[in-house]
Amino acid sequence: MRAIADWYAARGFVVVCSDLFWRQAPGIQSTDRTQEEWQRALQLYQGFDGAKAVADGAAAVTFLGAHPACTGKVGAIGFCLGGKLAYLLAARHDGAAAELANLRTLESCLRHVGLNFGAPLSPSPQRLSELWEEHLRYEFTTRHTEDTLATMVADAYVDHIPVLTGGVGREALREFYAHRFIPHMSRTRA
Repeated sequence: MRAIADWYAARGFVVVCSDLFWRQAPGIQSTDRTQEEWQRALQLYQGFDGAKAVADGAAAVTFLGAHPACTGKVGAIGFCLGGKLAYLLAARHDGAAAELANLRTLESCLRHVGLNFGAPLSPSPQRLSELWEEHLRYEFTTRHTEDTLATMVADAYVDHIPVLTGGVGREALREFYAHRFIPHMSRTRA
């Protein structure tokens, strides 16, 4: 976990790598390389209090959000137990983050497992598919910001991963599409 935290820090992020078991074994140093360490981790997990860990995560978010090296925007990343805690933190500490996570999960499910490809779409998914095609046409072919925004809900979000830009809401997305995305994209899409 420290290596992952260091990787993000090397890319300019302010990072906290939480000690999940500090209540049971303060300062424990553990890896997943030996059977003994696995057994010790499982033993610690048996006495683990998830609600207190989520409260600890919320305290870390508050601390980081106010830290002078931060922009005020804070995210949580987790793996295995940490993934569960990151989800619970979003769901319990920040309802907007939970909604964003749920929308991303829904999008992934619809794209990869939710539709019976080859079967006719019901009216709602059909309209969603048509709207998506319309949205892409405005982004890449006509390259028109206002038409692109018209295909989106008022509180839409965009995360453009390759350059870590995007926005949440109509005004932020207008800025993103008009000045950062559309002017720099080719006229045809693959």
